[in-house]
Amino acid sequence: KMSTVDSEQILEMVQNYVFNDALLQDAITFADKHCDIFEDTPEQKLEYTTVYNDFKQLFETKVETYLSEKGVTMEQFEEVLTKHKDDENSKMVVELLWACASYEMFVSLMVERKADKLTGKA
Repeated sequence: KMSTVDSEQILEMVQNYVFNDALLQDAITFADKHCDIFEDTPEQKLEYTTVYNDFKQLFETKVETYLSEKGVTMEQFEEVLTKHKDDENSKMVVELLWACASYEMFVSLMVERKADKLTGKA
């Protein structure tokens, strides 16, 4: 088990990585490019999976590589995400990273992004 200090440190490390390496910007660009096909309906289109797999490949690989360089396993990292998923200050990063780990989360973020675009919030 990790201590809370480790958990905080890991989150901070990854946050810095995501922001400094423009990963977040890449994710937003990716979402803007692909979110228009997503509908807020229970029906899942096949193309969602394709977009999700592209997204995962793009981000998960980068994050995994970064974490393993820092000696952090994906399991540890998922624990950190679970622990911090309601933190306001780390919300964007945690959501981005959950989107890598969870198809449902990815789809809901894409639907949200599309709505933001349509209402001019993006």
